[in-house]
Amino acid sequence: MEKLVQNIYKALKTKYQIEIIGPTGCKEFVDTNTSVIVCPASPIFVFLLCSFIMSLYRALRFRPAIVFGGSGLVAPAVVCVSKIVGVRSTCYLHGLDIVADNVLYRMVFLPAIRALDTVIVNSRNTAKLAEEVGIHASKLNILHPSVSFESSYPLQPGRKDNLLSDSDTHCKILLSVGRLTDRKGLAEFVEHAMPALVSKFSDLKLIIIGDSATDAVKSTSNQIEKITSIAKSLDLQEHVKLLGIVDDATLNTAYEMSDVLVFPVLPKKDDVEGFGIVAIEAAAHGLPTVAFNVGGVSDAVSNNISGYLVESGNYSVLVNSIAMILDKQADITAKSCREFAMGFSRSEFERNLLSICG
Repeated sequence: MEKLVQNIYKALKTKYQIEIIGPTGCKEFVDTNTSVIVCPASPIFVFLLCSFIMSLYRALRFRPAIVFGGSGLVAPAVVCVSKIVGVRSTCYLHGLDIVADNVLYRMVFLPAIRALDTVIVNSRNTAKLAEEVGIHASKLNILHPSVSFESSYPLQPGRKDNLLSDSDTHCKILLSVGRLTDRKGLAEFVEHAMPALVSKFSDLKLIIIGDSATDAVKSTSNQIEKITSIAKSLDLQEHVKLLGIVDDATLNTAYEMSDVLVFPVLPKKDDVEGFGIVAIEAAAHGLPTVAFNVGGVSDAVSNNISGYLVESGNYSVLVNSIAMILDKQADITAKSCREFAMGFSRSEFERNLLSICG
């Protein structure tokens, strides 16, 4: 979400003069000539109050053309400020900011989201969820997150050692990237899919990049402990490697060295997978994805082109789909993955966003 909001900023500043009201730390990610007012990120009510007051203060002084919110969490401030100064309002919704089951949130924030002039959503599934909570279809605009697409991603010297030992350099690699929340389904994947995969491919490694989401809006169990415990109980310790958070160069190397990105997302009524940007990042590197068809994942994976979409919970088909790619029996190619990813380029994102904002 943070990268997405940064990309929104970069796109809007090509046409508009931008003033940012954001949380602690945001200033280091914008140009020095951009006006930034920083509010404490926590506790959340302090951030919401501070961001509202400062947004109103700046809007009254400089009369913006549009008030733009990076998520539904700031929708009340966006709506109030825009109505007071008489300008347009819009927010980008990610999914969880629609289905959050907090009573206060649904009483205060959802009505504010409905009152927005324009609502931008990250996938067709998020658009569907938005309509289900009463957001009029005429307000909705689907704008998929973008990725940085390059013709090649050279392996970084020394980065292989961060991923595998010398004895493992020729093994088959499954990759998982993202914050380790309950809905990501990695623990269940290790339990229900890895034993069958390891029996087929004895040299298989699952590399997991990401850390437990201890600060997630939706409470989550400690996934690192859960994954480690399951791997140990099934004697899979040598086949599962958790790297935690890595830098961009190491992440690029992981995408380049891997054979399949696995995305075994679980359906959670109150914790939805809004899109699945890692599948697009993988495709930009020519890496196919095998995923459960949950939430907005169907927008991020093109079935039989950039990977395979599998019915949620069907681990047998999931295993077979992964095995087809590892055995080189799939028709999916690095070229088809990259061609699909081109539709999510930064230039396409910028063009569509500016068209929506007017």
